Amino acid sequence: MTATIVPTDPEATPPPFLLSIDVPAGRVAIHGDFGREHVDGFLAAVHQLVGSPAPCLSVDVSAVTFCDAGGLRGLLAAQRLAAQTGRTFRVTRAGRWMRRLLPMAGLTAFDEPRILSAVP
Repeated sequence: MTATIVPTDPEATPPPFLLSIDVPAGRVAIHGDFGREHVDGFLAAVHQLVGSPAPCLSVDVSAVTFCDAGGLRGLLAAQRLAAQTGRTFRVTRAGRWMRRLLPMAGLTAFDEPRILSAVP
């Protein structure tokens, strides 16, 4: 299931904000700019995962183009929800700038990127 949240300013043309939800896998993927105006929709998606059989709630941030303090607070709220429901929490597929940003916000549960060796 994918939900699209339309920006409130029709004149602005940031990348569209999309959420992809995979309930059986316990995963939400974020696409676009993740700001405070998108946190309510994100948390609604995360709450859908409470019924998931997955032991871990995960958030794929590989397609996040920007994340403000509100977005970070949303990730922290998702981490708290995972703990309240007896699950682990992971942020997955974080790019370099997100891997640097997440620990500053207190989010340490993220996957390290896989290192691919170049084929000569």
